[in-house]
Amino acid sequence: MTRTADYRKEKGNSFTSRLFYRKYPKFASALSNRYLMYNQEKDFIANLESKGEVFCIQPKFTPEIGRLEADPEKIQRVYDMGRSDATEAMESLVKWLAEQRVKS
Repeated sequence: MTRTADYRKEKGNSFTSRLFYRKYPKFASALSNRYLMYNQEKDFIANLESKGEVFCIQPKFTPEIGRLEADPEKIQRVYDMGRSDATEAMESLVKWLAEQRVKS
């Protein structure tokens, strides 16, 4: 994942999407409600993780980077943070994978 476990999206300004995509009302509606879908998916994944059905790696801190970031140093810093989080989770992941193998 790219966000912390406790991150939840909040409702955005649906007026803009409804105005800009007025010829595509279903698309505008989907954009307006994407925060709900995102939060439901986060809850679904958290539920699967608590049951031991999936192994999830997510950052400890929210990365300070924009969606369209062009600064190579910022991109490298976030990449390094993700790599560090994955390395720290590696031992737990190996144990989890071994448990999955025994179950099947």
